[in-house]
Amino acid sequence: MVWRFPTVLLLSASSKSATDAFSVTTIRDASLSIESYVHKNFNVTYLNKPAAPRRENEPSIVLVHPVGIGLSSWFWTKMMEEYTDNPGIFAPDLLGCGLDHGASAWNPDEQGLFFPLSWTEGIETLLNDKVGEEGCTVVVQGGLAPVGILLASRNPQKVKRLILTSPPTHEDIVNAVNEDELKRNYDILRSNVPGSFAFRLLEMRSLIKLFSDLFLFEDGCDDRWLDETQREIRPEARTPVQAFNAGLLQHRSYLDELREIAQPVFIVSGNSDKRAANREGFRADIKNCELISIDGCNVLPWENPSGVRKLISQLT
Repeated sequence: MVWRFPTVLLLSASSKSATDAFSVTTIRDASLSIESYVHKNFNVTYLNKPAAPRRENEPSIVLVHPVGIGLSSWFWTKMMEEYTDNPGIFAPDLLGCGLDHGASAWNPDEQGLFFPLSWTEGIETLLNDKVGEEGCTVVVQGGLAPVGILLASRNPQKVKRLILTSPPTHEDIVNAVNEDELKRNYDILRSNVPGSFAFRLLEMRSLIKLFSDLFLFEDGCDDRWLDETQREIRPEARTPVQAFNAGLLQHRSYLDELREIAQPVFIVSGNSDKRAANREGFRADIKNCELISIDGCNVLPWENPSGVRKLISQLT
């Protein structure tokens, strides 16, 4: 593992696909498919919903999933299924995620990744290949907000607007975490004890339900949520979670990017999200920023997919 501060953090990803089979993710929409593309030496998978007739030339929607135990682009399936008359929709798996879809695993002992830059670049390859001159709306869930911020700041012509659902607080986005703390966090998560032991416990369906009910959902998670997490879980899928949970996306401030973004930015919180008030600071740093509340808690695209779909339609 190599650490480079203050400008960027480098960790070490396998180019081998974790599985030859495509996903058993529950897809209830015949128009939704799992596709793949190559980014550097990674096979990257994504959920694809083609544009409806006469909407092919409209801005696409690009969805960035959260990182956590058992999570990948399946997080967006409920919301994607809500659409019947849609522009093109793409939900890429971040590098090292989507192993159940056939994506490459990430081995931290073989190849470096920069956080959050490498995840951003993996999505930029999709933007360059699939998104035309009409551009796209980028929607990002939760703690992956830094990826969305970089996408908007690095691609001002391609990204027309940015929607952040349940992002970190303003303070967490503009303040960096100390390097020593990050290294300590990461080393613990990568260790056999307590790291691997803790993961084996936290990957249990019962504990995922407990955590989800306590912290993510307003009214408790459903069986489909639990089924999907179990499909993605395997030892090779832990490495992105270890990096994210260690706080590596917070190795620097994103204040400069926030101040540079000229596109509209929408900060969306659930009505029962206790952190909503701590996102007010985004108004002062982003030129064109609006804060919005809808029903739900912390995983709005899953617990309130119709509400998020309607909101995206209104904003675009």
